[in-house]
Amino acid sequence: AILANPIDLSLFSPETAAATPPPFTREAGRYYVTIVAARLDDEVKGPHLLMEIAQQLQLRHPEIAERTTLLLVGGIRREGYFDRLALFHIALGSIRDRAQLASLYAASDVLISTSVYETFGQTLVEALSVGTPVLSFRCSGPEDIILDGVNGYLVPAYDTAVYADRLAALLGRERDDAGAFSPRTCRESAQRFGAPAVASRLVELYRTALDRDSSAE
Repeated sequence: AILANPIDLSLFSPETAAATPPPFTREAGRYYVTIVAARLDDEVKGPHLLMEIAQQLQLRHPEIAERTTLLLVGGIRREGYFDRLALFHIALGSIRDRAQLASLYAASDVLISTSVYETFGQTLVEALSVGTPVLSFRCSGPEDIILDGVNGYLVPAYDTAVYADRLAALLGRERDDAGAFSPRTCRESAQRFGAPAVASRLVELYRTALDRDSSAE
């Protein structure tokens, strides 16, 4: 069995987010989509796929694309790499203050990952923990995190047209206090990645292994 590193659910929480100003100012009537990576233009993070998704959103959902701001959080080594993005975007650089990161997630409408492959997907869990739905391709790790149609969407790899459709659906959804994609549903779906849940599963694994060894004697 594989156990992920636990998430600090008290830090990545609606309460922390509410107490910390986000690193950008929301404008009324706009959608905010956030992507976070140590290095955004690393090929494994799918920057080429992000560019295609932006183009598809412009083509398939122009009214939503016109109102969307893409927040780029992380390092960019190749100068001008994202200049051709088909969406209005703001590069916020790396954010090391985790409370501010929690606030950023909470102020976003959707947290996305465009990775080609992920062993886990910590940013997805962090965003869910503050109540923000998430979106990713099916690429291993995110498949253990995202409950398709409940706390976000899993998109067939690497269908950028479907990705754009799912993103538009999340941005244009009705905001409810409960039900699919609601803050409560997203927050609850992240509980299994908190320290208590991970510790409980670890103890159970040890017990199973010890029981197996005992029965073999």
